[in-house]
Amino acid sequence: MFGIIFFGILGAKIYYKKVSKTNGLLLGIAMSITALVLDILITVPFVEIPNGRSYYSFFSSPILWILATINVLSVYFYWKKKQNSLP
Repeated sequence: MFGIIFFGILGAKIYYKKVSKTNGLLLGIAMSITALVLDILITVPFVEIPNGRSYYSFFSSPILWILATINVLSVYFYWKKKQNSLP
């Protein structure tokens, strides 16, 4: 769980070095959607299906959605903190 927070904040930090006008909530959602698309294209067909699982079992797992939500919130709170520290 701490890894997802770390990588969410790291991604936001790298993104906001150049562009700081994007809403943190929208950026977090975009990052999570990108990760889910990569899961559809790479993780499920090459890892889950060969191990006997399916798209349904992968995407119906509550932990996946908890981690996606934590990622969105991590990026949002990083953005919010950065906005509060601007003059």
